[in-house]
Amino acid sequence: MAFNKEKMLEQLAIAKGEKKRRNVIEDSNFLQVPVEESRIARMISIDDEPLKQTFWHYSVSGPGDHHQCLRDGFQRPLCPLCKLASRFYGESKQKEDAAWNAAKKLFSSERYVSCFVVRGEEEKGPRWFWYSKTNFKALITDYFLNEEEYGDIADSDTGNDVEIKVEPPENKGGYNRTTIKAKIKKTKLVDAAMKKAGFNTVQDVLTAVPNFREIVYPEPTVDSLNQAVQNYLNSAENEQQEENKGKKEVVPSLSEQIDAMLTESE
Repeated sequence: MAFNKEKMLEQLAIAKGEKKRRNVIEDSNFLQVPVEESRIARMISIDDEPLKQTFWHYSVSGPGDHHQCLRDGFQRPLCPLCKLASRFYGESKQKEDAAWNAAKKLFSSERYVSCFVVRGEEEKGPRWFWYSKTNFKALITDYFLNEEEYGDIADSDTGNDVEIKVEPPENKGGYNRTTIKAKIKKTKLVDAAMKKAGFNTVQDVLTAVPNFREIVYPEPTVDSLNQAVQNYLNSAENEQQEENKGKKEVVPSLSEQIDAMLTESE
């Protein structure tokens, strides 16, 4: 294995904000809109639910360690990560102390997902697209403010296309900004371009939708989330041991602190 100088220089330029990060996620189940581009798409209503709400625990043991919360299935009391976050929050004495920060990191975040067919990319079929709670609120607010003009935007015969636009962050180091706005003009889900791509009926489109629970993101199990809790505790304990090196006063490890909290509450 050799040192890739070009790759390192590219990463340095990205870190400095001199170059945009390439979207390296390639999955035919998902719609990816590059920065500074937009797509005209049609939202598909699946089981009369075009906007699906999900909850996620992000970066539990480190970057990329994301876990879907059992709260999706209205089983939040069973979610081990939620339980641990609630315990930390209950033990916090003030805002921004160690327990409060641990709880803040572990609590789940709300995300939404909808299925779209992109105009001009009909041959790729239906794909899922992730967006934030902010995007959801903006879309719903715009819809209700213009409900008489829009009607049912997800109706297969008399609905509306939407424009999905991704813009660069306003501030250096920030996140890309996504906007989703419905078009006023009425369109059919299955138009001439869709038929040319092999989707002759609405049922053809629905049949091609990747199953969200089975293929895209299978529902987590209590066992898998218990393992995520254990990985988090191991990671936090290793960090604490590193911090304790060279210190005269040793801070108890996270697992020892949790054991102490459990003992006090008995």
